[in-house]
Amino acid sequence: MIRLSKLTDYGFVILTRFVKEGVGRVNNARDVAADVHLPLPTVSKLLKTLARNGLLTAHRGVKGGYSLARAPEEITVADIITALEGPVSMTDCINDEQVTRSCMLELFCPMRLKWKGVNDIIVEALQKMSLAEMVAQVPEGALLADEAEHERAVPSKRLQKPNRSQTAHHAEGDHTSDETKDRPRGVEAPQRGAAKD
Repeated sequence: MIRLSKLTDYGFVILTRFVKEGVGRVNNARDVAADVHLPLPTVSKLLKTLARNGLLTAHRGVKGGYSLARAPEEITVADIITALEGPVSMTDCINDEQVTRSCMLELFCPMRLKWKGVNDIIVEALQKMSLAEMVAQVPEGALLADEAEHERAVPSKRLQKPNRSQTAHHAEGDHTSDETKDRPRGVEAPQRGAAKD
């Protein structure tokens, strides 16, 4: 299965947040982490990676943070995946720079060029979709709706105060013997001190 890593998925969430906040706005890691509900160390790592690959600009100082390096229309899905995952490759041997001589069939593989053609089609499709288009497809309030659904699914537990009868019963203790508990219904216990026949 071809699947993006969770970190790459989180990277898209973070960039979406930057677009919705405003292109020129500087955001610090702590605020971003709180808004997207991700751990601060994870967000800090992703912000640094995105800045290192030219998708974000780092701003130093007391009011420092990060801002988008380019307009959302100029950042493609391919740019983001490449920044966080490396070059898009269906197999290890598609890009010449990734050839590691790890495959026994590498020198005479009949499928290498076929996979390269498939890979080129995928890269082209990813390059055609921009970050702006990705954000436009996210409905307003989607995150809030998900949170509300989560709250309904996991109701908060409320502590209830015991009533007087429960408290009194608890204080006296349960003196019912195991013998009484195991006795069938309708059978009375023998009276203490009763004469034996």
